[in-house]
Amino acid sequence: MPLNYPSDWRFSEGVFPVPNEAVSAVERLVEEIVGSSDDPQEVYETVKRRFGNPGMSSDASWAETDMGRALRRSIGNAPGFVDKLWMAIEDLRASGHIVPSHHVVNQLLGKAGIIFQIDPPRLVRMENVDLASLSKTSVQLPVSETPATPHTPVSKTEDARHQLKSIEEQLERILRMPIESELEFDDSLRLAQSWTQNASHAFEKLLPNISPLAQEILNQLRTALVRPSAVHQYSGNQLLEALSKAHYGIGALLKRIDLYTQADSATSPRSSTSQFAPPQQFTSFLNAAKGESNMSTQEPPFDVAIICALRVPELEKVLKTGEEPWKKLPGNTSDPQAYHQGGYTTTAGTRLQVIAAAPNHMGAPASAALATKMILRFKPRLVAMVGIAAGSRVDSGGFGDVLSPNITFDYTSGKLTDDGEKLAFSPDPNPAHINSRLLSLLKEWQANGRGLYDVWRNWAGPKPERPPKLVIGPLASGPNVVATRKVVDDIELHWRKLIGLEMEAYAVHCACRDTVSPEIPYLAFKSVCDFADNNKNDAWQPYAAYTAAASLHQFLAAEWENLFPDGRSSR
Repeated sequence: MPLNYPSDWRFSEGVFPVPNEAVSAVERLVEEIVGSSDDPQEVYETVKRRFGNPGMSSDASWAETDMGRALRRSIGNAPGFVDKLWMAIEDLRASGHIVPSHHVVNQLLGKAGIIFQIDPPRLVRMENVDLASLSKTSVQLPVSETPATPHTPVSKTEDARHQLKSIEEQLERILRMPIESELEFDDSLRLAQSWTQNASHAFEKLLPNISPLAQEILNQLRTALVRPSAVHQYSGNQLLEALSKAHYGIGALLKRIDLYTQADSATSPRSSTSQFAPPQQFTSFLNAAKGESNMSTQEPPFDVAIICALRVPELEKVLKTGEEPWKKLPGNTSDPQAYHQGGYTTTAGTRLQVIAAAPNHMGAPASAALATKMILRFKPRLVAMVGIAAGSRVDSGGFGDVLSPNITFDYTSGKLTDDGEKLAFSPDPNPAHINSRLLSLLKEWQANGRGLYDVWRNWAGPKPERPPKLVIGPLASGPNVVATRKVVDDIELHWRKLIGLEMEAYAVHCACRDTVSPEIPYLAFKSVCDFADNNKNDAWQPYAAYTAAASLHQFLAAEWENLFPDGRSSR
C-alpha cells in the first residue's frame, strides 16, 4: 500500500531531490535482498516496476541495469522515491523474500541524506534532523545471516586493491548499459556522475602514491561528464569512450598495486613504498592512468559537413552562404586538410553548425578520403556534396538546374570481355540509395519550387531566362571529364531516368554508407554547368556552383526540423 503524506509533497519536483548517495544505498540494499533470494531477477523486476518500468527484462543482469535506470528517473522527488521504495519492499515481503524493516530503511536513507522517514502507514518529514549523527550510525541489514568470522588484519595495499576493484566493477556496470536514445544517455550520464563522486571519496583513502593518479583519472573524466546543450547521435559514444578510458586507468592502478604486492613479498619491508619504481613495460599503463593518450582531442560534432570536389568555384560559393562570415579552422598536425566553419539558421530558429572543405585533388579517391575523415572527426548528422555536373538532357534553359540524386552509382563498374572482335562491357554499378525521409522532403520541395526563385533572382551575373529546377533521379559517377554524348547515351541504355553525370558523388555517398553505423544521411546538390557534349566549356560553372550552394542553404533552412524531427542541433 502507498504511504500517506501531504499532496503538495507529490508535486514538488526538484524541491526535495534525492542525493546520489541515497540511490547507491538503495542499490546496495537491493543487492542484500538478492543475496538471500532464490530468484534475483524477481527482486530487480519488483523494484523497477514500482519505480515506473513495468516491462520484463531479458535476464537478471539486464533487470539490474533497468532497475538502476528506473531509480535514477525518480531522483527529482524524495517523498515519491521513498514511497516507491517502501511499496517495492512490501511487494517483496508479500512474495516471501527476506526484507529489512522500515527502521533499517529509515536509518539507511537518513544516512544518505534523505529527511523523509517511513512510519507506516505514513511518510513523515524529520525536522532539524542531524544527518551527521546518522552518518556515524552503523546500518546492519538483517537480510542475510552470515556466521561471524574472526577479524583478519588487512594490509593497506590489500585494502586499496579491494576498494579499486569495487569501483571498477561499478564502472563496468555503467559501461554495459546501451545508449540508444536521449533518455538512456541522461541515465548513463547521471550514473557516471554519481560513480565519479563516489570514486572520488574512495580514492582519498588510497595509498599516498596511488591516490594522486586515481584523482587524475577523475579529473580527466569530469570534463566529459558535462551534459551537452543538445544530445547528438554520437554523444553516447563519446561518453562511453571517456568512461572506457577511466576504466583502463583504474585497471592500470590495479596492476600497479599488484606489482607493489609482489615487490613487498619478495623483499624486506621498506620505510616508504614510494621508493618502488614500476618496470619499464608498465609505463603505458601509468600514462593511461594519468589520462595521457596518443589520441588527439576531438572537436565537438557538427550538424552538416559540406564536401566540394573543387575549391573554385564550388567551395568558393559555399563560403558565401550563411548569415555570418566563415572561419578557417586552426591547423591540425595529424590532418593536412583545410576546413572552414560556418553556420546556418533554420526558419524555425535552430542554429546549425556547418563544416566545409574541398580535397587537394579532383576525383573519387580524394573526395572519399575527405568524406571519411570528416565523418570520423566532426561526426556530422548530415553530409552534403555541393558542386557542378553535366546534365543528361540538353536544355539551353537548364543551366543551373539542381540535380539531387536519389541513387548514385559508378557507371564504369562492371566486367569487360573480348570475343576476339570487340570489347563488351557488362555493367555492375552497385548503386547507393539516399535516406527515405530525405527523399520524401526533396520531392515535396521539388513540387513546391521553394526557394529556387529567390536563388535565381539574387544572382547578379548572366543567367538563364527561368529559375532553376530541382531534378531528382539517378546520378552517374565516373573517373573522366566527359565531352561526348555517346557516353551519356550508353549509360541511358541501362538508366533511362538518368539526370546527369559527374565524378565524385558516388564515392562520397559510399563513405557515408560504409564509414559508421548507422550510416550518415547523404544529400547531393550538383547543378548543371554543361551537357557532356562538344559544346562543353566553363562559362556556366560559377552560376551552377552558386545555385547548388544557395539551394542547399535554402533547403536546410526550410527542412532541417522535418529531416530531424527532434529539432536538435549538435550544440
